[in-house]
Amino acid sequence: GALNIRGGKARWASLLGPHAQWSAALAYAASGITLQRSRLSAAAFTASADGQDRHGVLNVGWRVTVPDLAAVSAGHTSGHLAAQGRVQGTMPRLGLMASADVAFQAHRAPGSIHVQLQARNLPRQPSGRIDISGTLDQTPLQLAASLQPAADGMLALTVQRTDWKSLHAEGVLHAVGDLRAPRGDLRAPQGRLSLRMARLADLDALLDQPVQGSVAADINFDRPDGRSRARLRVDAHDIGVPAQQLTTLQVSGDVDQPLLQPQLALRLSAAGSIRGTSATLAMTASGPLSALQLRATATTAAPAPTSAPATAPATVTAPAPVVAGAGVGAAAAAGAAAGAAADT
Repeated sequence: GALNIRGGKARWASLLGPHAQWSAALAYAASGITLQRSRLSAAAFTASADGQDRHGVLNVGWRVTVPDLAAVSAGHTSGHLAAQGRVQGTMPRLGLMASADVAFQAHRAPGSIHVQLQARNLPRQPSGRIDISGTLDQTPLQLAASLQPAADGMLALTVQRTDWKSLHAEGVLHAVGDLRAPRGDLRAPQGRLSLRMARLADLDALLDQPVQGSVAADINFDRPDGRSRARLRVDAHDIGVPAQQLTTLQVSGDVDQPLLQPQLALRLSAAGSIRGTSATLAMTASGPLSALQLRATATTAAPAPTSAPATAPATVTAPAPVVAGAGVGAAAAAGAAAGAAADT
């Protein structure tokens, strides 16, 4: 049948509308249900599925095709995507096999990526592996990660390798939890995740602007006194774009209960050039993400009459529990404080 899309969220309206076609055929029997065919053809993608549930044993295959990524991406990305997969087994021990191939152009960086996912025992005792391979900006890209249950009831997430140009990431994370919960109830993680990028200039074509410098980040998860904590440290050197450069940038501190109710106690310090004026920045971010307290101080190296430090306290409300968002907000507030100092 025909689906006429009016109103609703703009993203869904652009994906489905204004007109979409849907068809399906089901067959019922004493042994179960057979989905003979199901197909949705929309403005930006097509999706289809077929399979059966016989005597409680599920076997369903699906396919999704996006012929033009520009219709579903918010940025300057074009290309196409094809994905397919199959779900098999009985609840609560389902198996999933899926793969996807995407060829795209993001700004000046071409890419061709293959994704392979295998998962078992969903959702009771999930385990699996994801492998990503291909090229990005004419350079090989590799990522491999696995999730395995341990004998003590914990889940072990291992990032075996992530390599692209000068980027390297790895880590092991153990957590107690129940992924059957609505939001994935993971508690008390332990382990370490690290990321290094020696040349941020490797991102030039992907971002479509020149960047420079290097960055290293480490997150250590531990449980002092039985409570969950993430210890964060980010060190960057000579980073920025030609108009704004930081000689040094450091972010450090703790996040209590990082996967449940994050409570931040972070510090940021930086030194560099903002609008051609030398400046030092200091920032603190404290409290829950719903009422994050940001306080920034910037001191410039301008002549004496204009060298007074500028202090810019701010309170923001974060819409989602993402620790990285606090770092973005902190950087923005620090930049605003530096600008105020430079204009004094």
